Amino acid sequence: MADLNIIEQKIRDKAAKELEEIVLKFEEDLIKLRDKYNCKTYLKFNPEASTTCMKQSQFRSQLIFALKDRYLEYMVKHKSTELLNKLEIL
Repeated sequence: MADLNIIEQKIRDKAAKELEEIVLKFEEDLIKLRDKYNCKTYLKFNPEASTTCMKQSQFRSQLIFALKDRYLEYMVKHKSTELLNKLEIL
């Protein structure tokens, strides 16, 4: 059973890294926009939210958190099913 927990944790880590890479790529694109158009790095959000302005690093952290919160469990389930299907073929 410990082996299954290790495998699930590896799948979870890989899925989390995939989400972080998406955010980092998006952040790189935002930096290119900032540099190309010489604009500020603060981003403004919904004025009804508790935080309406944040630094790029805060934005990155919040976006990673939001994506993990929304997608991580679905990704782990999907990747686990894929792995099990591959193992049945062997």
